[in-house]
Amino acid sequence: MDINLGRNSVKLTRKAHRKVRTGCSICKTRKIKCDEQKPQCGRCKKYGSECDIVDTDHAHNSKRILGPGWRSLQLDAAAAANLNMHDLELMFHWDSATHATMSPNPAMQHFFRRNVVSMALRCDFVALSMLALAALHLAHLTPGRRAELTDRSLHYQSLASRKALELLPIPEGPGSEETIENLFIFSSLTMFSVIANSERTNDLLLGHTTPADTPDWLSLFFGTSHLALSSPSINDRTSPMAPIIQYSRNLIELQRHLDSPTRLSHLHAKLDVLNETQSPPELRAIWASAVKELDNIVATLHARPDTRDLTHGIAWLHMNLPDFMPVLRRPSPPQEALVIFCYYTMVLEHLTPQWWLTGWAKRLTRQTYGLLDDEHKTWIVPVEI
Repeated sequence: MDINLGRNSVKLTRKAHRKVRTGCSICKTRKIKCDEQKPQCGRCKKYGSECDIVDTDHAHNSKRILGPGWRSLQLDAAAAANLNMHDLELMFHWDSATHATMSPNPAMQHFFRRNVVSMALRCDFVALSMLALAALHLAHLTPGRRAELTDRSLHYQSLASRKALELLPIPEGPGSEETIENLFIFSSLTMFSVIANSERTNDLLLGHTTPADTPDWLSLFFGTSHLALSSPSINDRTSPMAPIIQYSRNLIELQRHLDSPTRLSHLHAKLDVLNETQSPPELRAIWASAVKELDNIVATLHARPDTRDLTHGIAWLHMNLPDFMPVLRRPSPPQEALVIFCYYTMVLEHLTPQWWLTGWAKRLTRQTYGLLDDEHKTWIVPVEI
């Protein structure tokens, strides 16, 4: 400001001071300077007010330490509400437990833990089918939550199926390879879920849908097999599907190179006495081929118990896809086909026990045996491995 003293005017300026943003909240409200004495400032002490100088000073220092971006560390309440804790629980359970129950083989466990999760992160219906299977496993481990978790699994599986069906038929061109890979993993995970939940869904034996229109496990197998064979990734070692494809090939090669005596001699003897009136030559050839492949699997399981996973069972279905399976899926399949399939289900019972497999294999044997007439029931003897 200027003070006029005639010719000799003097310009006075206000003494510079640092603007203080600290102090207690009462002094700030009254817009007066706080002397910041601790633990109670002078003005609050004079008037007997409750002073918060210590608390406000701590808050100021915290903000200064965190820097100007400290607010970004605070979760918005609406965003926090959108976190689905159920999904996080199931994702954690898959990573910590479920993946290891898919196969006794360490390489396959790694595949389900890493490759499948990577594909789930890029594809919503793979993620949903993975969470559905994790929910069934958690339901198995926590009987008190079984109804809740099973319903959640069915809900996720229904959503996944709808999203996957939107991609059919698969268009050719860029992106088709990734789509086939996603559908392959989705079909595989869905097959596991249907097997694990077959008691609840009353899954029928040989290729029908349930009243809820849930596909049976054989239909899912056929779809999975078709996707695997049609995928350009089948010979691509960099594909996320490569580990499971190579593992399956290795097991098939192992089966074919094992030189072992038959362990299904009773079944061979029964089929050898069939004449043309009981079974035409073309069917007898189909029976012989199916039993030979099954004998190879039994020999492999005996020689290499470390390979006792469902891949053997899937390989047998795959090798008999063109001839045996269409006969088995007839409305009234021949008794000989049911006998062979019953032996197949008994072999499944010798695989490494898993929560999703053991009960299903026993039910499958029981169902198949129930379709046999009295004569052909005498063809069934226990399989020793």
